[in-house]
Amino acid sequence: MLLWRLERGLTQEALALAAKVSRPNLSSIERGEREVNLSTLRSLAEALGTTPGTLVDGVSPYGPALKPSRAGLERLAHAAVTGVQLKDPREKLLCDRLRAVSAPLRGDFSGLRRGGSQASAHAYLQLKAMASPETISSLIARVVEKRGAAL
Repeated sequence: MLLWRLERGLTQEALALAAKVSRPNLSSIERGEREVNLSTLRSLAEALGTTPGTLVDGVSPYGPALKPSRAGLERLAHAAVTGVQLKDPREKLLCDRLRAVSAPLRGDFSGLRRGGSQASAHAYLQLKAMASPETISSLIARVVEKRGAAL
């Protein structure tokens, strides 16, 4: 649910209002602390512009995971460090999220631990929905390496 809300650019308050559910209830649903009845599921799906089945099945709003080649990984890491704009919308989104996640990182990846900003945590969650853990790890390592080489 959270990924769909983030992808649609909605706040909890806006989604709760559109779906006619309370914001605390929506927050509990997003954290997995509350079961969703069919009526609420339908309301949330409609407000998000998708189907209840899509939400229940856990389908990512970003489509299948990206599997960039080695050259693609280099291109994405380069774009994240330099700010070069990419043409492919999915790659552009992945690069934007990579930039948000990697901004506080140092070579030891300590910025990825809990305690970072909510925006960074959301960006990391979106990255996980867009690419495999191996791809994300490789991209982050390349960004940190490229940043270090640029200094």
